[in-house]
Amino acid sequence: MLDVASAAMARRLVKRIKEVKNNNADGNNNNNDERKSWDTLIQILDHLASSSSSSALQTDNNKNANNDMMMILPTHHLSQNEARQRALYWLSHQDTYEQKEAPGLGFLHRYALAVIYFSLEGNSWNRCSSASHSGTGSIQASHCPSDNERYLSSSSHRSWDGVNGNRDDTVTWLDLSNRNVYSTTFLPLELTLLSPTLELLWVSENPGLSGTLPEYIGDFQQLNSLNVHKTNVGGKLPESLYTMNKLSSLRLYKSNFNGSLSSNIGNMGRLKWLWIHENEFTGLVPEEIGMLKKLEGVTLHGNKF
Repeated sequence: MLDVASAAMARRLVKRIKEVKNNNADGNNNNNDERKSWDTLIQILDHLASSSSSSALQTDNNKNANNDMMMILPTHHLSQNEARQRALYWLSHQDTYEQKEAPGLGFLHRYALAVIYFSLEGNSWNRCSSASHSGTGSIQASHCPSDNERYLSSSSHRSWDGVNGNRDDTVTWLDLSNRNVYSTTFLPLELTLLSPTLELLWVSENPGLSGTLPEYIGDFQQLNSLNVHKTNVGGKLPESLYTMNKLSSLRLYKSNFNGSLSSNIGNMGRLKWLWIHENEFTGLVPEEIGMLKKLEGVTLHGNKF
């Protein structure tokens, strides 16, 4: 159950998601699948907010003490809702970034990155974990060039390690490579909040990352580079992947992907690099790969074609 402040934060996020959806309803950055993902997030956050009872106000002091302790505990095997609750608590009680609720997508992106941090066991990362969660028990913040680059620091999230973006705090790059992340369900649905602006997503060289590539990956119509190599992510590639017309680099090698490649791969006209070697792909290599006129490099060995 959320405390009063966290529930209020959830409601503000719902309001902002609806505002952005409505403002972009006719724009190029908002497609039907993306709106479905965001509708699901609205339902989730609405439920979390409404689940906080009217008696929560009377017990907030005790809850806040418990939550402060919870925030410095290891993040092993959190459910996605537990990660959301921690992110909401951090935003409402601990985050001092003055521009966090500025108009637009930036506020949503800050929330999304916080959920990603907790979902992927950020307190155990080998680089730039949050300093606010260190110094208690066995938890120590991992090495980071500067405190501003640490996740959940009070600086703009554009300065966090592996994050790049625009002056309005929207995120264009997210590089979580080789960070000792852990998740059995890939990345949380909040990642889709980055979809209107994200151009690069790298989660490679994380053997603790598993699950499957979700259907919502097709929401990322601005993405031009997707790296999931050297992970334990597997399963069949979602059909939505083949709708990502701006993707120029797809690197999935040395992971656990299987099934066949769709003939719709021929629709990915900007693809230059297709590195999918050492997986478990089967079937015939679709002849539509020959339609990819910009293709400069392809690796298929080590599969079952």
